[in-house]
Amino acid sequence: MTTHSTKSARKKARARARAVETEHPRLPAEPAPAHDIPDRVWMLGVIVIFVIAAALRFYDLNLVPLHHDEGVNGNFLVRLVREGNYRYDPENYHGPTLYYFSALLPWILKLLFGAAARDEYGLTTFTIRLVTVVFGLGTIGLVFLLRRKLGSVATLAAGLLLAISPGAVYLSRYYIHEMLFVFFTLGIVVAGVWFYQYRNPSYLIPAAASASLLFATKETAFISVGVLLIALVLTVVYTRVFQIATSAHVKGRRGTTQGRWRTLIDDMGGRNTVLWNAIVALFVFVALWVLFYSSFFKNAEGI
Repeated sequence: MTTHSTKSARKKARARARAVETEHPRLPAEPAPAHDIPDRVWMLGVIVIFVIAAALRFYDLNLVPLHHDEGVNGNFLVRLVREGNYRYDPENYHGPTLYYFSALLPWILKLLFGAAARDEYGLTTFTIRLVTVVFGLGTIGLVFLLRRKLGSVATLAAGLLLAISPGAVYLSRYYIHEMLFVFFTLGIVVAGVWFYQYRNPSYLIPAAASASLLFATKETAFISVGVLLIALVLTVVYTRVFQIATSAHVKGRRGTTQGRWRTLIDDMGGRNTVLWNAIVALFVFVALWVLFYSSFFKNAEGI
């Protein structure tokens, strides 16, 4: 093929691309990762923040005796671990996720070393508070996953503030539901951001799992999800108004919104791919919710 014919083919391809773009304008492209500091500095910052967070949360974890609320939760945990019995009471107590996650270590110890090791090492003040410590550190880890959206410096600052926050440190060292509740709420946000940012519908599944575990942790999940939905609607409205105000050619163009949605669906692999992932996400949500509130674990003593 001659040079002239090659250039001609490229021009025709560019013309076809412009025609498609005019008919179905694409959504604004996601900005490149805000790597405003070197990766080595980023990793060093992440490690330092995790070390600080872990030191504040692990140091003398069993220094303070169990509080009244911790004692109530501990009673549910002991009955679940030793008797394999747990009954959810919607009138007085929160959801069961805290107890089941806490029961994993005692169950593993019993499986490996017997019931004596389970009671001696798996049901101590340190080990039951270990669960909330892990979720507290996990919450900081979720913040770091927002680096591309927030930028490196902002993400490190947010992680550091959360690591040294007196409230976050206290709740991470306290055997109650709050730290799990914060983790699963932020999990929904991170999965939703990644779903839109990477145009990957598979992120609907971790978002659904986080939402289901949020509802299985505390009844106030309805309030948190409502707030997230309000924030989502306002964000969409603001973005749309901003686009109209700053792009005169968008205003008055017929089919622009439809074209943008069609382009978004195409970017995610097509309607069938999005629908399939949405169905799987719904199944995960229902399955986890039913699992934690059912009697599935009542015979856990045999583990």
